[in-house]
Amino acid sequence: GRHEFMYQVDKDGLTAMHIACGVADLDTCKWLHAQDERYAPTPSDVQLHKLPDYNDNTPTILAIQDAQLDNLKWLLNDLCQSRSVDKDGRTLLHFAMSCNRYLIHVSRFLSIEEAGSHEFMYQFDKDALTAMPIACCVAALATSTCLTARVN
Repeated sequence: GRHEFMYQVDKDGLTAMHIACGVADLDTCKWLHAQDERYAPTPSDVQLHKLPDYNDNTPTILAIQDAQLDNLKWLLNDLCQSRSVDKDGRTLLHFAMSCNRYLIHVSRFLSIEEAGSHEFMYQFDKDALTAMPIACCVAALATSTCLTARVN
């Protein structure tokens, strides 16, 4: 069976993978994923990197919020879809725009990853906002410029 500790959650619904993606080094994230793969009955049961916490934040969202670029790159290159949309229509770029810490680095990475995908840049959330006005609202001129350069 699986190591149940990997799926235990704290009072906020965070698993070890959430915490590792937000604050730990990449080796810890990779080890947790390897354990998940090792003990999963089938490949479709490898879910640790997708589990939401009680606020519907996945480990990828925490990597964005805490500007863990190495962890984010690994998640997106190996495990996750950068174009995925949550129940409110928000993409990872929406989350990056709403985080003020190291915003330009994360948004630059996400927009480079999806440079050929204009629909990603123009994805509307439930409030009919794309990532651009969110970037402008947090006074991130450099980020807004970065996004504009990607769609021109």
